[in-house]
Amino acid sequence: MQGGSTITQQLVRNLLHQAASRRRSAARTTEACLAIKLARRKSKQWILVAYMNQVYYGNHAYGIEAAAQTYFSGRRED
Repeated sequence: MQGGSTITQQLVRNLLHQAASRRRSAARTTEACLAIKLARRKSKQWILVAYMNQVYYGNHAYGIEAAAQTYFSGRRED
């Protein structure tokens, strides 16, 4: 893999990191295998939604809904 990770790989990495910390080389191999399996079983739309709903957006906001509430709470545009 050259040039970075796909969203699927990032999703798997984030989910693995939440479950437990592992040795780097073994984790990368596991990550790649799980990303391939996930990509075969789920649609790209499902993967994108899952990724957006669990990624960190700053200010203690994990997921798109939490980020929207954090950054736009109380703001109204007329």
